[in-house]
Amino acid sequence: MTHLPSHAQWDRWQMQQTRIGSLVRTLGGTVIGEHYSRLPQTTCAYFPGCTGEILLQLMDLEGIAVSAGTACRSGSIEASATLLALGMSPESALQTIRMSLPRDLRDDDLDHGLDVLQRAVGKFKNRL
Repeated sequence: MTHLPSHAQWDRWQMQQTRIGSLVRTLGGTVIGEHYSRLPQTTCAYFPGCTGEILLQLMDLEGIAVSAGTACRSGSIEASATLLALGMSPESALQTIRMSLPRDLRDDDLDHGLDVLQRAVGKFKNRL
């Protein structure tokens, strides 16, 4: 049986999502759909010049699981039709990652994940 998240959990995800969005912008990225209502436990971020698949691999090496693109294209190397429908170019759509937060994510786990994201984007940009 699936249990719906409580209001407290929803609020916690929204606070965590705000922290993620702040770092994404600091790193030169964009949160997809940031100015619209969206689920608080999922963030899709676009990092210009950073291939989503490479960011995924760099983060995976440090134990952080993210996905490239959108949920409807997981496992695909093609640009997400969802991102294309939002007006992104195929090249830009391939420069996105999706981060999903579990219910039991602790603040120190989020801190670690954000640190890994910052290092991964930094490594990628330093290779250019």
